Amino acid sequence: MRKSILALLALLFFVQASGQPPVFWRRPTRVIVYRDLRSMARGGDRAAQYDLAYAYQHGTNGVRKNLQKAMHWYEKAAAQGDTDAMNNIGYIYSCEKDYERNYDQAAMWYLSAAEKGNIYAQYNLAGLIETGRGAVRSMPGAIKWYLKAAERDYSPALAALGRIYMTEDDAPKDYAKARKYLQDAIDLGSSEAEAYMGCLYQRGWGVPQDRQKAFELYRSSSSEDDGKEGQYYLGCMYEDGDGIPRDEVKAVSLFSSSAGQDYAPAALRLASCLMDGRGVGKDPAKAAYVLGGAARQDDPEAIYRLALMYRDGTGVKKNRRKAERMLKEAAQYGHAEAEAALSQMKSRRK
Repeated sequence: MRKSILALLALLFFVQASGQPPVFWRRPTRVIVYRDLRSMARGGDRAAQYDLAYAYQHGTNGVRKNLQKAMHWYEKAAAQGDTDAMNNIGYIYSCEKDYERNYDQAAMWYLSAAEKGNIYAQYNLAGLIETGRGAVRSMPGAIKWYLKAAERDYSPALAALGRIYMTEDDAPKDYAKARKYLQDAIDLGSSEAEAYMGCLYQRGWGVPQDRQKAFELYRSSSSEDDGKEGQYYLGCMYEDGDGIPRDEVKAVSLFSSSAGQDYAPAALRLASCLMDGRGVGKDPAKAAYVLGGAARQDDPEAIYRLALMYRDGTGVKKNRRKAERMLKEAAQYGHAEAEAALSQMKSRRK
């Protein structure tokens, strides 16, 4: 019973911590000699401005990566109505590790492109609204924009809708609707939707409980290049021994692979294994490193756990000032335990 409860809590925590990562649109760009491309961009060629920005963002076409210059040329293209450029500006503000994070600006640019019908921006804007980053958190608002992208058969949006109707507290549970959206996404090749469909069968939500089918869906999803969700859920099944023989070593391997694709729920589970020595040797320092990766994605639970490690000096050098700063950051995302821990630290300081 305890294993079953833990598995369910892991699934529910994932949903609370979710909010899909923004999508960068890699529009096909032309391979043109840099000097000619720059000349065309300076002459006002919108496509050249976009291509030059892309080259600076990724360090391609003979130029070094330079996000400031990428932003400059994306903004030039956006001023001429290029919605892919608008979306990519939003992506830089919300995701690029080497650029100052600014969700307010990201939301503004995503909205500009979304209102003009860009499905990638519609999806990205929905993700910010779902998590309350750069916008007031609103599940109906998130659903509105996911639906706009889903209506044009954008599989990540269909998968997101399936996830929301499957488990989200702020939306009415509708397993039939969740299954339909997930199946539509699977038909379009979504490994993410396969993983969520596996959740329905593992829990018996709206379908007869079938752990073997769940296992097969997770395994199929995890075999894809972008199968981080399937790897995570498959790892949970192995760690919990839910319907399959327990194998903590295999679970750690799967969590590690998923976390390596910047999947925060897997990073949290991997960090727990490293702290407790489940399926791997105890290594608090490595746990802190893993949590740091998820914290840089602004995952509230990762920020909270890492803050406690800095507070207590576990796996890292004790730094109460940094711990307080991180607890405050997590509390701003609505993390109740972080808010309580922060209040406790402040009261002890008096």
